[in-house]
Amino acid sequence: MWIAIAIAVVLIALLLLLRARVRQRGAARRSEAWEGVVTDLSRNSFDGQNMVHQVEVRLSDGKTKKLRIPGKLFESLAVGDAVSKTAGSPDPVKK
Repeated sequence: MWIAIAIAVVLIALLLLLRARVRQRGAARRSEAWEGVVTDLSRNSFDGQNMVHQVEVRLSDGKTKKLRIPGKLFESLAVGDAVSKTAGSPDPVKK
């Protein structure tokens, strides 16, 4: 009985830590600001139901970044388009 309670406590603690980490990553992404050019567009349905839209961007400092974007933004972009993301916004915008 005590073993089951201990396992439950450990699992709850792990879930709370995971939740905090996910929130921290989201906050870090929102604080980013960058500009770049679209180098690749892709979409995939990993589970057969939900479509994931991704864009690869070459940043102004030469690095590349691959990120998920909303479908509406995906449909408006083409390779070579300039995009930017301001601090505080969740998603990039087309320039």
